Amino acid sequence: MTQPTGSNDATGSDPITPLIGPASETKSIYWEPYKAFSDTFRNWLIAYGIAIPYLFISEKGFTESVRNAAGMRSVVLLFLFGVLLQFLQVGVAKYVMMILYTGEEVKGFKNTSLFKHTNNFSERFWPYLLTDLGTVLLYAIGTWHLVAALITPQVVSNSSPMPSQAPAVVSQAKSSAPTASAGK
Repeated sequence: MTQPTGSNDATGSDPITPLIGPASETKSIYWEPYKAFSDTFRNWLIAYGIAIPYLFISEKGFTESVRNAAGMRSVVLLFLFGVLLQFLQVGVAKYVMMILYTGEEVKGFKNTSLFKHTNNFSERFWPYLLTDLGTVLLYAIGTWHLVAALITPQVVSNSSPMPSQAPAVVSQAKSSAPTASAGK
């Protein structure tokens, strides 16, 4: 198999675009915007999935406010699984494109069952749709839990001055309250 050294078509475009991109001039007007949006969306998904757990772990004020909330470990795992889905999607796409490229470059490779199954898989959009929706769902659940932890009042622990002051306030209220014997 030869490595790409430039273009492999008459238009001078990159070597992979003819394999996964437009087959005609009309389709090419849709391919470039799709490719740009797809790359941007994936980059944002990966960045969000890494940045939120990083913020959670590294920022003291943020960490303090959500540390005691239930399920914070699962929140981090939700984000990391979302990133894993995106890496899985990119990894599968990489190998699919490698096999399709090999089919274009190596004589007879298009007749193999590997190429035929891979080519069939490459024409499906549902694996990409499902991984993107799965990632967005994981991030939405994780974000919901983080926001809920941030806006829910924190339960005061026993080391706080509030519980020790509460009995004193109650005892002062009892001593200043009128009693039945005081009125006699």
